Amino acid sequence: FDEHGTRRVAPTADAQPTGSLLCFGGSFMMGEGLAENETLPARLQSELGGSLRAINFGLHGQGPHQMLARLESGRVEAMPIPPPRVALYWAIPDHVSRAAGLRWWDKAGPLYEVQAEGHAKKVGTFADLPGHPLAQPGTTGLASVSWIQRRKMHSQPKTGPDDLARWTAIVGTARDE
Repeated sequence: FDEHGTRRVAPTADAQPTGSLLCFGGSFMMGEGLAENETLPARLQSELGGSLRAINFGLHGQGPHQMLARLESGRVEAMPIPPPRVALYWAIPDHVSRAAGLRWWDKAGPLYEVQAEGHAKKVGTFADLPGHPLAQPGTTGLASVSWIQRRKMHSQPKTGPDDLARWTAIVGTARDE
C-alpha cells in the first residue's frame, strides 16, 4: 500500500497517462493473495497501454459505503494523480449487507440513508444506530473465538428491500460524485 492507502499499481513503462482509472471494491478488487501486477487494476492499466493510471482503492471487507465516503472526503482530489476519467466498482452480493452495516468488522463504517430524491446521505456511523445488533460491545479474549461466538457472528441479520434500496442509492450517489 502507498501513502494514500491504495494498493500499489506499478506504472506502465514509458507510458504518459492522460487520466486515471479509479478502482473500488473489496478483496477481489484489491487482489487479495495476488502479486501487485496480477490485480485487476494492474492488468487493466497494462491492457490500456498505460493511457490511464489505475488507482486501486480496493480493500478486503469494504463495500460501496466506503467508496462513497472516500469520494466525498476530498482525499481523491487531493491525490497527485492524473484527472480521473473512469471509475470501476466491483460489486458482490455481500455488499448489500455491508452497506446496511450488517458485518461485524465494520461497526464504525459510514452510515448512509436514502433521501427522498433517491440519493444517499451520510448520517453517521453504524455504531450510532440505537439497538443495532452490531453496535453492542464485542466479546474479547477466549470467548471471541469460541464456537458459540463464531456461530453467532455468522448468523447475522438478513437484508431486506430497504437495504437493497440503500445499496442502490449509495452506488448511484458515488457514480454522480
